[in-house]
Amino acid sequence: MHNLVVYNGCSGTSAGFGALCEGQTVDYCVERMEGILCHGSNGSSCPDQSAKALATAQALINGTLCENCGLAE
Repeated sequence: MHNLVVYNGCSGTSAGFGALCEGQTVDYCVERMEGILCHGSNGSSCPDQSAKALATAQALINGTLCENCGLAE
């Protein structure tokens, strides 16, 4: 897939995520973004939350998040 980065935030952050993730694997993007914190946050950030969402989506697609995941045909 190409240019499939969707982010419901500011255009600068969206462009940054797109530039980071374009042509990369989900694992790469998660590794680069997880654990990034921003000032005033409660232990997270937009990149950190995006990494969590990507990791969850990948686990759902791979069928490793639950025993019934990945069984849809």
